Amino acid sequence: MCSSDLFPSHDNDSIINRICEGSEIERKNIQVHLIKSADVNAFALPAGHLVVLSGLIKDAESPEALAGVLAHEIAHIERKHVSKKLVKELGITALAGMASGGAGGEVIKQAVKTLSSSAFDRKMEKEADLKAVDYMVNAEIDPLPFAALMDQFAEDQPELLSVV
Repeated sequence: MCSSDLFPSHDNDSIINRICEGSEIERKNIQVHLIKSADVNAFALPAGHLVVLSGLIKDAESPEALAGVLAHEIAHIERKHVSKKLVKELGITALAGMASGGAGGEVIKQAVKTLSSSAFDRKMEKEADLKAVDYMVNAEIDPLPFAALMDQFAEDQPELLSVV
């Protein structure tokens, strides 16, 4: 399978379908948006939207590594991480605003938001990574290239893994 085969014109052949079928995920609940961009990224949005930037497809070292990134984002969708994150962030902002009595508490709000969301984010990212591996195994896709990609990412950006 080459990278250009991952988003073929026939949905039943796509890697997204393969991941969904392997793990009994309702494919119709995931809407893939391919955006032409040199940036290398993919991300989940509320309501089952999966955004994939074309730079990710172009620069993926292997189809399996790309499948791992897509499985990771599907895990965020399936675990409703985006919605949970939004609810949490909005709740913290509202609480901090009430506790501080208004504008003077902006610094407190931002500090609380940053500290709490870092731990929350790490937990969700780890959960999505582990679930992605499950999805890949279920779809009979080798997860080792995805693991190597995650190791490389951790090596390139160790500050993202530091404990708050």
